[in-house]
Amino acid sequence: MTFLLLRIVLQWLRKRACLAPVRETSAGLSFRAQGLKRCYFLFILLSLAVVGVVMYFKESPWWAALPLMVAVGCMAAWPADVTLDAIGITQREWWGRVRRMELIEVAAIAYRRRNGDTLVLNAQGDALRHSGCHAGQLRFQAEVMSRTGITHIVEWDAVPSLTTGT
Repeated sequence: MTFLLLRIVLQWLRKRACLAPVRETSAGLSFRAQGLKRCYFLFILLSLAVVGVVMYFKESPWWAALPLMVAVGCMAAWPADVTLDAIGITQREWWGRVRRMELIEVAAIAYRRRNGDTLVLNAQGDALRHSGCHAGQLRFQAEVMSRTGITHIVEWDAVPSLTTGT
């Protein structure tokens, strides 16, 4: 039942993200996952509140383990901000990791219908990810296609880690 509720919430966030505006900044087009970030922030606050209640009532520390794991999981899965400018695509994580791909390096664009991800791949197989919860998925795909000259988007239903390059 919990997974069904989580799936409904994620579908709602994806639909909402499709309608969210893309921010146009001086650095380029910014595609953010604001709804998912707010949801994760709420989960982190609730988890920390439960941990605080457990500590306040001096219960067994094991009662705090699951909420603490939820908080850590939300922080680990925090969605990266994707920026598209005239030179390339930048994916910036909250802890400072920055991944960049020049537009001339882009070899393919893949779309995963199952979760709404758009993957931008280079010839070495490195990928930048625009999730289904990021704003402006169709605009992201159209902008990358127009700036790179790629004419179509590949449907990708396989799990990326299980595919081979043969």
